[in-house]
Amino acid sequence: MTLTPNRDAVRAAAADARNRHATLIARDDASGIGMRMAIEAAEAIVGGTADMTDREIPVESIYPQVSMAAGHALTAFLMTIAHGDADRAVSFLPGLLASVQECALVRLQDGPEAFTQSFAEIQHPAGRA
Repeated sequence: MTLTPNRDAVRAAAADARNRHATLIARDDASGIGMRMAIEAAEAIVGGTADMTDREIPVESIYPQVSMAAGHALTAFLMTIAHGDADRAVSFLPGLLASVQECALVRLQDGPEAFTQSFAEIQHPAGRA
């Protein structure tokens, strides 16, 4: 038995996703790099969530941490494409958030793949026996 079952599930799911998408990732083009980014982002966010659930941190405390992590990542991206111009970065924010929302809605409508199914197995402490 492991002390970090949720973190272990995330690592296994990410490894499985990398294996399943290895051909696409190996292409090293926009699609391949995008897939690698998607797996790494999910692993980082859900991995952190797993670390917190393994420590029985309540979901009310987890949610703001996920928002903060995603916000920091998006801000870093915006500042990069805006060449450090905060006003310009702010101008890109509505379009980026709309695109993120659209992508999430499409993924949710498509249903889970093995990668997201494995992440869905992570249990909130209240759901444990």
